Amino acid sequence: MPVFEPEPVSLAVAEAQGHGGRLRLAVRTPARPARRHLTGRRRAPCRKGVDRMKVQDVMKNEVHVCGLDSDLGTAGRRMAETGCGALPVVSGDRVVGMITDRDICLALARQDRRPADVEVRAVISGEIFTCGADDHVAEALETMRIFAVRRLPVVDDEQRLLGILSLDDLILASRAVGAEGFDGPFHADIARTLKGICSHSAALPVAHAAA
Repeated sequence: MPVFEPEPVSLAVAEAQGHGGRLRLAVRTPARPARRHLTGRRRAPCRKGVDRMKVQDVMKNEVHVCGLDSDLGTAGRRMAETGCGALPVVSGDRVVGMITDRDICLALARQDRRPADVEVRAVISGEIFTCGADDHVAEALETMRIFAVRRLPVVDDEQRLLGILSLDDLILASRAVGAEGFDGPFHADIARTLKGICSHSAALPVAHAAA
């Protein structure tokens, strides 16, 4: 599939609505990367080696998305077909939320309705945690840890989608550079993030934690 240069998210929305919801975005690093995920926090200090790696070095440009009007059946099938457990939700040319396989399961468990009859807009909270392409991976890991999420949409200052970053991507990046001597603090950051996510899941009611 070709890489689209101009207006990446506008093209992404057309692709999502008409051709299966898959898009590949050309990365254009914003001059002032968005840091809405931890507004007001102190920027994490950059350490040696892999800690200087930026989000844009690890993120995926090809992003599977859905729209607010998509139904849960469509969103669920897209996740199954692409092997991803979460999709950014877009409206116009902006990211407005995330929907996960867990969200779909819980929504359907609470409602006696078919997946095709429930729209994505009825399920998402509207709360979204993001990172910027120019952020350091340590910052992205901190966002994942604090908010107990495994994936972050990568956006510009206008909340336009540039790509997606997953914890799996960061773990694989850590392994890839491990042989070059870049270990220690970065691996500790990953372990701390995983512990934070697992601790959050353990604190949920049993019915939720199993989702």
